[in-house]
Amino acid sequence: MSTEQTISNTIKEENKVKKVKKVKKVKEVKEVKEVKETLVLRKGKGKGKEINMLSDDDEDTIVSSISPELIDVFTNPTKKMFQGEVCITTLVAISKEFDIDLNSLFKAVNPTSTVEDFNKEIKNKKKKERKKDERKLKKIVPVDKNGVPYKKLKACEIYRPICYGNITEEDNKNEEYHNHNGKFDKNVYYRKKWKALSPKERKKYDSKSNKTKQIYNKAYEEQKPEEKPKGPLTNYILYANDIRKECKTDSAFDGKKATEIIVYIGQKWKGCSQKIKDKYSKLALKSKDDYKKRMIAYEKRQIELIKAQDLEKEKHTTKPPNTSNDDAGPADESEESEEEEESDTEVVVDTVEVVETVVAEDTTTVSDSDSDSDSDSD
Repeated sequence: MSTEQTISNTIKEENKVKKVKKVKKVKEVKEVKEVKETLVLRKGKGKGKEINMLSDDDEDTIVSSISPELIDVFTNPTKKMFQGEVCITTLVAISKEFDIDLNSLFKAVNPTSTVEDFNKEIKNKKKKERKKDERKLKKIVPVDKNGVPYKKLKACEIYRPICYGNITEEDNKNEEYHNHNGKFDKNVYYRKKWKALSPKERKKYDSKSNKTKQIYNKAYEEQKPEEKPKGPLTNYILYANDIRKECKTDSAFDGKKATEIIVYIGQKWKGCSQKIKDKYSKLALKSKDDYKKRMIAYEKRQIELIKAQDLEKEKHTTKPPNTSNDDAGPADESEESEEEEESDTEVVVDTVEVVETVVAEDTTTVSDSDSDSDSDSD
């Protein structure tokens, strides 16, 4: 075959593909228009409304005519919403539009469950997500003077920046440290070097990581808020606590569930004499008095903490008195910028104090390892 024939054949094939694509597009447009017409016809039946053909620009009106609840689902795709809620809203809209029973429609989609069970699962998942969010808000992260959070660094995390700093040109050329693409990968280099470290060298990094943990724990103990005292104990709870202690020592209760022990305590409390109940009611009054005293002391400490915080804020916000003459003009912008830069450098120095104590001993670690190796060779 000549080149002219091959070119003509390729052109014919391309034209065939274009024709097939055009036919598909025409079919899709027809199907969409048919769906729009059927939806409008169903809406207009029995309501005395005029049925008009819709244009291509009336897609929003169709969605709103089917179900107003679906507008929020389809117009806000980035909204945080459970998949189950989206499924239920769509199925409810379909059941209302086409007069189908919701339970039978749901069984067609998910035959192993019902609408009630599905809604219960959604509620339980929502509760779990709320609890997770509450835990995140309650979680306390200790912070230094400049508001930078402390971190518990692992030994490998301390070694990583030091390892990256020791990379040479020979290491870049070494195929041992190349990834599957045939390029140098510093993570591969770091992993192999970390595995090759001797136990003596690892101990040094372990001690440094322990230092970061000690600093973190100390700051956490200092900065964690004081827990509010728990409420007073009732006479029944005090009695139940004593019976639980007896049940732990008694072998007859070995292997029994907590619910069975609770039922046993409730029955025993009902059969108690009035003297025993009066005894525990007196103990309950004492616990109330203790709770009141603890609450008064707690509130006093909270007031003192708030006052101390307000004083610190005033110290930072108060400006020094203006000793300059009235004739003097405003300060130069260059001087102000220099002062700001100095303050920024001080902040950076303060935030890096902890990391310097742990990581900035690069030269000492390297020299120590070299001396150890020399001594071993000797």
